[in-house]
Amino acid sequence: MIRKIFLKNIACYNDEKLHKLSKINFLYGANGTGKTTISKIINNENHGDQCSVEWENNSEIKTLVYNYEFVKDNFMQTEDIKGVFTLGEESKKIRVEIKDIKKNMDRIENDIKGLDSTKEKKEIENSDNEKSFKQLCWELKKRYDGFFKEAFIGYRGNKSKFKDKIILEYNNKSELKTADELKEKSETIFDDDIEKVDKIRKIDFSGLETLENKTIYKEKIIGKEDVDIADMIKKLNNSDWLKQGLNYYKKNGGICPFCQQNTPVIFKKQLEEYFDETYNNNMTLLNQCLNDYELEIQDIINQIKKILDLDNEYLKKDILNKEQEIIQSKALNNIKNIKRKLKEPSNTIEIITILENLKQINKIISDTNEEIKKHNKLIDNIEEEKKKLKSQIWRLLAFEIEHQIKKYNKSKKNINKAIKSLKGQIQTKKEELNELSEKIESLESKIRTIKPTIIAINRILSSFGFKSFKLAEAEKKGNYKIIRENGEDAKSTLSEGEKTFISFLYFYYLIHGSLDRSAPITTDKIVVFDDPISSLDSSVLFIVSNLIKKIINEVRKGKGEIKQIFVLTHNVYFHNEVTYISSRESNNERSDTTFWIIRKIKDKSQIFNHDNNPIKTSYALLWQEIQDAKKISKITLQNTLRRIIENYFKILGGINETELLDKFEGSEKIVCQSLLSWINQGSHIINDDLLVENSIDKQEKYLDVFKKIFIETGQINHYEMMMENCDK
Repeated sequence: MIRKIFLKNIACYNDEKLHKLSKINFLYGANGTGKTTISKIINNENHGDQCSVEWENNSEIKTLVYNYEFVKDNFMQTEDIKGVFTLGEESKKIRVEIKDIKKNMDRIENDIKGLDSTKEKKEIENSDNEKSFKQLCWELKKRYDGFFKEAFIGYRGNKSKFKDKIILEYNNKSELKTADELKEKSETIFDDDIEKVDKIRKIDFSGLETLENKTIYKEKIIGKEDVDIADMIKKLNNSDWLKQGLNYYKKNGGICPFCQQNTPVIFKKQLEEYFDETYNNNMTLLNQCLNDYELEIQDIINQIKKILDLDNEYLKKDILNKEQEIIQSKALNNIKNIKRKLKEPSNTIEIITILENLKQINKIISDTNEEIKKHNKLIDNIEEEKKKLKSQIWRLLAFEIEHQIKKYNKSKKNINKAIKSLKGQIQTKKEELNELSEKIESLESKIRTIKPTIIAINRILSSFGFKSFKLAEAEKKGNYKIIRENGEDAKSTLSEGEKTFISFLYFYYLIHGSLDRSAPITTDKIVVFDDPISSLDSSVLFIVSNLIKKIINEVRKGKGEIKQIFVLTHNVYFHNEVTYISSRESNNERSDTTFWIIRKIKDKSQIFNHDNNPIKTSYALLWQEIQDAKKISKITLQNTLRRIIENYFKILGGINETELLDKFEGSEKIVCQSLLSWINQGSHIINDDLLVENSIDKQEKYLDVFKKIFIETGQINHYEMMMENCDK
């Protein structure tokens, strides 16, 4: 059964819906309001992207729609008409057997509903064990959500899905890591801004290694030993003191800087011979070592500082800083010693090596480069790494509640065993249903025929005076043709009324049959009648409405295969006839019936639901339009008021137009004249409309004058009665 119909951006509908539909549904609306659009949507035609039908229990069933398209497809395309196969009345025994089988099928279907495992599953979902375990998993999610939300995507908003995921990951074979390890890894892998890192160049200290190993530091730098004063210098061990004094001696013009006496020429010559070229070369070498050492140390310190300035999370900067401080301290001490030797060349000094410290720094750099290599490799395989990390995270969660999972799975295993048993029983029942359905089809095939439909339609045609044509079997087996009394083809010469009537009868019997001999006849269906009496006279209207009422009663009592019916019409008399409820029945309200009115307002159709039948007569409908005056145009309102005055005052009679007009003045008199002109002329002149439209721009004027006409003619009681009835 259809529960709701949604109409959006199709034909004359913006956004409308029919909801809370019942077994029986009546829709009233003028031509052009969109009734056929609704019938096409029910028939799964021209749905559009934004229109839909909501079925009860999502179970769609067959629909049969009577509208202009049905008449065109079945009576305008070919000479012959497809025969309607029904179950012949002569095979009563088989029909009884089919009825008994269907009862048995209904019983089996009820058994299936009782065994439906989805009910069992709902009970499982609501059990205390299920609830407590689900909450346990959710608490685990909340604890780690801030760290692992990337891994939880798709499960973060649903407790049941999160629980099912943990159960699924229980047998996860990923490497089990600690929460801290996974948190640290997540910061990198789930970082959208992650980039590759450049490797760090090692410190180049090859020049320093050569400088540290110079032998000059351990050599005593003294003068020439075969000079006469050499023994004295050696004895006094004052070579360094004498070297410094020599510089002053030269500056002092050959006078001893100590005693201020002139010295012999030989003394000066002996001093110069003592501090010979070898001595001077050694001193030059020592000076060069000092300069080179200072430059090498400065270069190494600069290299270290550049490394420390790098933004690299893998570099152990604290250790690197300590090594740098040690290197600087040792280097300063070495420089100080070299400078001291330059002053006292005869002394030896020990150079403290910093090579081991530099090797330690290069080891730190090597270790860092290994981490960088891993990092860059991770980026190259980021998607695979993400997948691996997510698996490890779920493995951790399952591990933390391993005991509870085992307990839960044990309980679930017993429940699933019970469900499996139920499913097995359901499957057996469904197989029984299929066997019975095949048996019905086999029985129906024995008694399917098109003759009962011919007899029934011809009987109705004859009883209502349509004796100039009838149905007969066509030469093509399984088809009908329409013939005259003399056997000639009558299809092309039928009037619109005749064609509509016979097509309706054809559809009526098709409801209970099938166009395909092999197709099931006794299948559930929904029937739609879209303006079935648009071209019929009153006598045919009576029989059509009675045939539809017969179907309505079958639907209401749950008899037969028709589960729901829709009747759409623009004809007030037909609507009142087909919706008629006798005084023996309770009021005008039924729980199995809905009523709808479709109105076109500003070129857009709107659908209004009513608890009971809103349509009484065409005269009452005119008064209803006055109630809805704000929703219709001024021209439409004017014509509605004219029609009421014509209907009522022509019957009442005795109206004096001149006297009535004299009771109005100004613009009200123009309005009154326009309304009364309908009575005298049977139609109005377009100029009258233009005059009123141009001079009166408020609907209240029409309504005020309309009411005053009833007051001035002494008919205010009728006015008040009709307006009051519209409110009910």
